[in-house]
Amino acid sequence: MRAMLYKRFPWLVLLIGFASVSCTPFPMGRFVNNTDRPLTLEISWWAPRGAEGSYKEQLVLKPREARKCKLSTSLEFDVQGKGENGALLFTRHIAMTTQESFERYVPIGDGMFSSLEIYFLVTEDGIYPIPTQYRKNWKDHLETIVSGAPPSS
Repeated sequence: MRAMLYKRFPWLVLLIGFASVSCTPFPMGRFVNNTDRPLTLEISWWAPRGAEGSYKEQLVLKPREARKCKLSTSLEFDVQGKGENGALLFTRHIAMTTQESFERYVPIGDGMFSSLEIYFLVTEDGIYPIPTQYRKNWKDHLETIVSGAPPSS
């Protein structure tokens, strides 16, 4: 019966496959370079349990540019920031593994994740997650973002 259904409606197989892939949440990071010079970010993380190896993404940011890249599904990863000449500017381990940090930086709407996109402010000294309530006006809250203090209500 199932084979006959697939033969008669091959588009159904494609539709089901597309729906299952497109609905799978995969965290993305949006990295905002708040400097006047190009920076290179090397983002790395270990493979999930049961898999071997590690992963590394390299992201080149122009001055004042924002770009996206995939993140570890565990939301735990390391970031190295390098200047134009390759000199190491900072290293940071980011772990959004607590309920509090997850609620602060991952937007939630209508009882489901509206987007698994986390914003990060990149300076010459480090990288800092941007709370969801500051996404549109992050420039007005630089001191709070860099300090890691909870957003004021």
